[in-house]
Amino acid sequence: MLPESPLTTIESRLRYLLPAEMYVSMWGNPSVDIMLEVHKHLRTLQRIVHDYTSKQIDITKLKPGDVKTEWQHGTMMFTDLAGFTKLMEANAS
Repeated sequence: MLPESPLTTIESRLRYLLPAEMYVSMWGNPSVDIMLEVHKHLRTLQRIVHDYTSKQIDITKLKPGDVKTEWQHGTMMFTDLAGFTKLMEANAS
């Protein structure tokens, strides 16, 4: 029996954060080159979204692999940011 991949614990999150082609490549051939591309994509996505989030909900202090959960009371507002979709699409590749 093959050992379970460490990626299975974060698979559901990766499915929504990676382009379909990259997601399939990662599962079909989890080589160092593919994983570096996945890391580069996720890092770029985090940097783009970071500019649009409040410093009060910033999680950049976490180290890779760390998990942090806590309850916070507050108000969440959803808004339409002008140009956000184009920005995300331009940086998706």
